[in-house]
This record gives sequence, structure tokens and C-alpha cells, in this order.
Amino acid sequence: MKKILFFVTLKKKSIFFTGTPLTLARIELKMRSEQEEQDAQKVQNSLSFLMNGQLPKALEILDEVVAQTPGDYVFEYKEDDKLYIKFWDQEHFLHYITWEKKDPQTVSEELVWLPNAYARAYYHLGFIMVKMKNYEKAIEYLEQGQNLEPHHAIFYNEKGHAYACLKHFSKSLAQYNEVKGVGAHTTASMYAMALRGKAFVYIELGKVEEAEVLLKESLQYDPESKIALNELMYIAHLRAGGESSGMETKETTGQNFNQCARCHIVMGEEGGVVFNYQGRLLFLCSPCEKKVNKKWWQFWK
Repeated sequence: MKKILFFVTLKKKSIFFTGTPLTLARIELKMRSEQEEQDAQKVQNSLSFLMNGQLPKALEILDEVVAQTPGDYVFEYKEDDKLYIKFWDQEHFLHYITWEKKDPQTVSEELVWLPNAYARAYYHLGFIMVKMKNYEKAIEYLEQGQNLEPHHAIFYNEKGHAYACLKHFSKSLAQYNEVKGVGAHTTASMYAMALRGKAFVYIELGKVEEAEVLLKESLQYDPESKIALNELMYIAHLRAGGESSGMETKETTGQNFNQCARCHIVMGEEGGVVFNYQGRLLFLCSPCEKKVNKKWWQFWK
């Protein structure tokens, strides 16, 4: 087979090779996978800075990562009877495997978990901007991540939240409506979050009956959600003539950064650990991590 000259650009440097098209394509995929693995570790490092209250450093690292996003980004691809997918976390990976087994049309293939850096980095930038109440900038970041992985419900949920905070309720509903149901890359908890998001918007619009239906439906997918149960109590409060609490009922896809989910203290230099639980970032300070005997998601419920 005829050999050709080929180059790939990584970190703004062009590297040249010669070889067959198939060999060169594999070299490019391997190099980009290695680069994204390094950038994925940077994203994880940024969360550590975020957890310790070093917001500027976290933003600096995330900005560096998204600047490396390839123009021809690929979320998944097949090669040699293997399916390569850039999963976000263990929950995403396990859900996909479970969902795939339900589909009799799915051809059994070896599944390879690739690191995910760029979409996650855009999400975390958007999440931080929401927490800082810079909603327009948050939407900008989230849209860029959404362009990379339009199947991922977390972008629609967080954008829906940002638009609701801006009181752009029709745009908020449009985002939540894009989450059609549980799917290969949409967990039950993420779909439940979309249903709750729509319910919150309906409450703001005074459509409490529609909101109630959605909240009850969300409990079918996330039955232990205190948020949905609290909102149903809030609707009962409104029907009894109680005053509206306004946007305080809104939900985002993550907790306050650098606050421990167990003891609620603001974490300092002692640090801790960060998890992605049901589409939310979850932080635990070091003392709480040592005290918890159960797996972290068991006490969080």
C-alpha cells in the first residue's frame, strides 16, 4: 500500500509521520487519546483547587484544557471490533453497560473507557459561572460543551437552570424538554432532574398543577429525592394560601463548591475528595471522608 505524509497538531505543534492511511489514523487516535488523558487529569486537578477554595486557579486550569479541544472532537468510535467511548465517570460507564444489555439489537462489542476532558471542562466552567451568578457566561460555556456531546443531559439541565435564573422561562423549558427520557447516556437521576427543573419553572409561572404532575413523575425515577418531596410540600403550602419563596426553589446540577456535603463546612487547606454523583459534584472534607464507614453515596441518600 502506498505511504503518505501525515501530520497531527497537538498543543499547537505539528508532528509529521509517513505511513499507510490506516496506520497513520491509528497513530493520530492514540496520540489524541494520550493528550486527552493528560487533560482529563488536569480537569480532576482543577476540582481539587475548586474544593479548596482556590477558584482562580481552578478556572485557569479549565481554561487551559478547553483551549486544547480538537476541532474534530469525537465522543465515540469503533475500531477492530472494539467500541471506544469517553465516559465521564463510573456511574456513566455502568449505566451504559446496563442499558446496552436491554437492547437486543445491540451487537456485543468489547467496550473501552476513554478519558473525557474537554466536554467535562466546559461543563465545570459553566457550573462555576452559574454559582457565581454569571448566567450568560455559563450558558456560553455550556453550549460549547453541548456542541461536543449533544446527547449529554447534564448540559441541558444546567442550561435550563441558568435560563430560569435569568427568568427566560420559555428557553429554560426548551432545554429541559430536550431530555426525552432515560437512555444510553441519560441516567434515571438525570431525567428526574430534568422533570424537576420543568416543575420549578411551572411553579414560577403559577402552573402548580402541571408542576405537581412532573414532580410526582420524577419520583418514579428518583424516589428518594428530598428536593421533589420538598417541592410537593411547597405546592401544598401555596394552595393553603402561603407566600411564594420565588427562585429559592431552583436546583442546579451541583452543590456549593468547596462545601462539604456531610458536615457543610467550607473546606480549607486540609482538602478532601470530589465525586460526581447522579450528575452532581459532591465534595467531602478529609475528616468526613475518614469518618464515613459506608460508601459515600449511601449516606448521601
